[in-house]
Amino acid sequence: MRIGRYLGLILLLISWLLGAAYWFVAASDRFVSEAKFVVQRSGGEGGSGFSVASLLGGGGAVASSDALMLKEYIKSVDIYELLDEELGLREHYSDSSRDPLSRLTSHAPREEYYRYMDEHISVAFDDVSAVISVSAEAYSPQMARQIVDYIVHQSESFINNVGYRLAREQVDFAALQLTETRRQLEDAKEAVLEFQNNNGVLSPEIKSKSVTSIISTLESELAAARTKLNSLTSYLSDSAQEVVAARAKVRALRAQIRRENSKLVGGSQGTSEGNKLNTLNAEFEKLKLEAQFRADTYGSALTVLETAKIEASHKLKHLVVIESPALPEEAMYPRKLYNMVTFIGITLLLYWIAKLGVATVRDHRD
Repeated sequence: MRIGRYLGLILLLISWLLGAAYWFVAASDRFVSEAKFVVQRSGGEGGSGFSVASLLGGGGAVASSDALMLKEYIKSVDIYELLDEELGLREHYSDSSRDPLSRLTSHAPREEYYRYMDEHISVAFDDVSAVISVSAEAYSPQMARQIVDYIVHQSESFINNVGYRLAREQVDFAALQLTETRRQLEDAKEAVLEFQNNNGVLSPEIKSKSVTSIISTLESELAAARTKLNSLTSYLSDSAQEVVAARAKVRALRAQIRRENSKLVGGSQGTSEGNKLNTLNAEFEKLKLEAQFRADTYGSALTVLETAKIEASHKLKHLVVIESPALPEEAMYPRKLYNMVTFIGITLLLYWIAKLGVATVRDHRD
C-alpha cells in the first residue's frame, strides 16, 4: 500500500533519471554553423533591400524573387543529393556511434533522408534587409562548416547560372535580329544594284532631269524656229528656200521633242532602257526607300544589341557573403539544461494531472 502510494513519485524520479542519463550522457553533441549572404546585381542594385525602387515595384521585387528562388533551391532535393555525393551526409548522419534518437536510420529511403535534411538545414530570408541565413546541424564542427560552405558555393553557382542564362538569351535574341536585318539590308542593296544593271541607268531620277532639261532647250529652240518661220512667211512665198528650211527645222525640233518626251512617259519610239523613265523612277524610288528602311532597321538593331549587352551585364547576379560559415567550438544541441528543465516541468504537470484525476475518481467512489 505504501509502495503504491509513492509509485507515481518513483516513476517520476525514474523518468527524470532516464532523461538526465540521455541528455547528459548518451545524447550526441550536434554543432551548428551559419552563413549569411545577399543576392547582388552587377549593375549595383542590391539584393532586395528596402528602397524607393522596391516600393515602386522596381529592382527590389525582382531581386526578392531571386532570393526566394534561391531559398527554395537550398531546400531542394537536388542540393541534398549533391551534399550526399560530395560530403557523404548519409554516412555521417547514420553513424552507429551516435545516439539512436537523433541519428538517421541506416539505409533510410530517400524520402526519410530528405525529411531528415529539412530538419537539420535551415534557411531564412529577411524581407527588410534581404539577407539570406543558412545554418546546418552536424555531429562534428568540421562537417557543419563544410555543409554550409558547400551550400554557399552551390548557391553562388546557381544564381550565376540563372542570371547568365537569362542575359545570354537576351543578347542572343538581339544578335539574331541583327543578323536578320543585316541580311535584309544586303538583299535590298542587291536589288538596287540589279535594277541599275538591268536597266543600264545609275539613277532614273537624274536621267529624267537630264531629259527634261534637253526638252526644255528643244522647246526654246522650237519657239525661236516658229518665230523665224512666221517672220519669213510674212514676206516670202511658201516655196521659198528659206521658208522650206525653216519649216523643216520646226518639224525636226517637234520630232525630237516627241522622242525625248517618249523617254519620260512612253511613246511609239520607247527608250533604249525598254521602260518609261517615270516608271523606272517610281520603281527605283521604291527600291531606294526599301534600302533606306532596311538601313535604319539595321542601325536600330545594332543599338538594341549594344543596349542588350549593357542590360545583360547589369542583370548578372552574384552572392555577397556577409558572414562566412565559422567552425563552431561549442555544441548547440542538445540544449541539455533547457531540455531537462522542460522535461521536469512537463512530467510534473502530467504527474499532478494524473494525481488530480485519481483523486477525482476516488471522490466519486466514496
